Amino acid sequence: MIISYRHGFTFLHCPKTAGSSVNMYLAPHLGPLDIMLGARQERRRHGVRPNMRARLDALRAGRASGLAAVLGAHGDASDRVLRLQEKRYLRHFGPTIDHPNASQIRAFDERAWDRHFKFSFVRNPYARLVSMYFYLTRKTPETREPFPLFLQRLIAGEGALARWRHLIDQWPIYAIEDRLAVDFVGRYERLSEDFRVICGELGIPQGDLPHANAGLRYDFRDLYDSDSRARVGQVCGREIEHFEYCFHS
Repeated sequence: MIISYRHGFTFLHCPKTAGSSVNMYLAPHLGPLDIMLGARQERRRHGVRPNMRARLDALRAGRASGLAAVLGAHGDASDRVLRLQEKRYLRHFGPTIDHPNASQIRAFDERAWDRHFKFSFVRNPYARLVSMYFYLTRKTPETREPFPLFLQRLIAGEGALARWRHLIDQWPIYAIEDRLAVDFVGRYERLSEDFRVICGELGIPQGDLPHANAGLRYDFRDLYDSDSRARVGQVCGREIEHFEYCFHS
């Protein structure tokens, strides 16, 4: 998630829609007081250091291990700064700090919300949930449960999956009161073309998006059975209807 006061935009990050790549592309263009939350690993890999806003937020969080480390923010100190910054925003955006919904961001800074160009990216929910499956089970591939069972447990919010349950349906991330609340919704399926539109709106030079999180090669349809397909159609029905997604696209 990004709130850029320098460029006047807000990026609402839907999980598994190339949002980390968008974050990494935009990061070098952000101002000293802009807010970026999440993508800590990607920032470390791409050498993106915390800006002044992140360092000030870390200091205000009250548990910095030392003023010099926070203000310098290099090496391991950078990760500590970002963790502390995220802690500061938990009460505003909840535990999945990098994926707040539109109503939460509007409540955080309504003046910026009203003025900013707001955008997000969406993805076919049938494909997106398979991508989430591989992401959340990536540490145990040898014992990875079948996707239909994973989906059932995710929807039920069992165990550690409870943290991610509210992100199954991503309509609230970019909609308020059941209506789109952003100015532009790009599609993962035409990522490059739609991102060029966004760069034009923001006045940021256009280029190729980095592959912040390279995915596996698979056909998502192979993992479904009839029950799991029906579950996704029901839970993500608003997204599927509005963007005219289907299982076979």
